[in-house]
Amino acid sequence: MGCCENMTPERKHSVCRKMLCSGMILAIALIIMLGILIVKPAIYGQAFMPTSCTVVSANYEDNVDCSCGRNCYTQMPCLVVMVTYQDRQNATATGMLHNDEGELDQWSMCSYHSCSRSWELNVDSVSWFENNYGQVGQTYSCFYNPGKENEVLLRKDYGNMVIFHVIFLCRKLVLMFHYGPFLHPFQEVLLRKDYDNMVIFHVMF
Repeated sequence: MGCCENMTPERKHSVCRKMLCSGMILAIALIIMLGILIVKPAIYGQAFMPTSCTVVSANYEDNVDCSCGRNCYTQMPCLVVMVTYQDRQNATATGMLHNDEGELDQWSMCSYHSCSRSWELNVDSVSWFENNYGQVGQTYSCFYNPGKENEVLLRKDYGNMVIFHVIFLCRKLVLMFHYGPFLHPFQEVLLRKDYDNMVIFHVMF
């Protein structure tokens, strides 16, 4: 039985429309969130090229306020690690190290982001990053932005497959809530032939 069975046609139409609209709003909100948190930094990170970095300084700026959840606010130490590297013209450039694309996008003022409820945990986490990647003279692999040489990444966490899967998920959500097969049992959809085979394939897979 579907969720709209045993109702008058008018009631069924009203309930199903509300469910469809609510689903569409949630899907759009999720798409926007994924676009901001994953797709945007992932696409931006594609321009970064591999190189080798050498740490020239590691200093702490003023503590940074951050949100650790709903009604939760705390602070974290702001560590700034500066590195030198060779660009594609073999010229030496200097840039600020960031842990990954997401932290460069959201926390460009600091090299590492740790925002938990515990100040002590944040201090320990940032200190760990400093001990491993902020020692003057230390050398390791990294990535630099040819368009903005002051931007350097320790790692690239978002590859092409991440972008593909996020876009695929967004497309699937849009199709699912546009055609609305979740409002009916799948068998009923097949019997009534409300949707062609390609629509069913894209929504289910």
